[in-house]
Amino acid sequence: MTGRSQEPAEMAAAMERELVVPEGPGDTFMGYVVLGVPYQSGDALALRRFPAASTGLAYTSVWHRSPAGDWTFYTDVPAGQGCTRYFAAGVRETVVAPIRLEWTSPRSLTVAVDGGRLLAWTLALGPTPFTLLANRLACCMPARWLASVSALRLMEIGARLLFGAGRVCLSGLTPGGNRFVANPRVVWAVTASRAALLGRDLGPVGPITPQPTLGDVRIPRRGLFAFGSASMLTPPR
Repeated sequence: MTGRSQEPAEMAAAMERELVVPEGPGDTFMGYVVLGVPYQSGDALALRRFPAASTGLAYTSVWHRSPAGDWTFYTDVPAGQGCTRYFAAGVRETVVAPIRLEWTSPRSLTVAVDGGRLLAWTLALGPTPFTLLANRLACCMPARWLASVSALRLMEIGARLLFGAGRVCLSGLTPGGNRFVANPRVVWAVTASRAALLGRDLGPVGPITPQPTLGDVRIPRRGLFAFGSASMLTPPR
């Protein structure tokens, strides 16, 4: 898939159709993610959608961090698989339920867990100077360089200084000791987001201090959405 100028809905549809499994060590995944959206209530949400994986298991996972700091994973695959396989040591509860993703416009996504009874979440995406610059650079650079530690660190710095996302970690360790590497190729800002969890409106978005963490994964201080690949390496025994 190329289409650097495509709208998010078109890019998501292409990923769902083409099912390109990334090469590399460990478990590899291709898809799109919400790195995180923080709310003034102290809640935070994140999304992982991987239609193509070296494990052969396509899945969707929604992460919720409560104001008390507890993490719950909603997943459409059996507990112990998908994201829970790597993050279970830091998660209080895993809920298995159907998850529906629907692009209601080229830049608008709705997420419904169990038909919206558990979670109803809407997101609007848009460009910013940071995302336009990051995408332009990514379009001009070879994939091997973009996957390097140096390139990931530059993107982390750009997200912090140019986008105000706070600390963003694109590589590190999960609570279970797996080493992860996230390689975003196209990024968008989350320009608006509303969510109701178990009937409770999470309210307006806003940064959380300190930033919520799950292992080395951090919820950014501003909502970020990305297309790309990721890999998980099994911890040494």
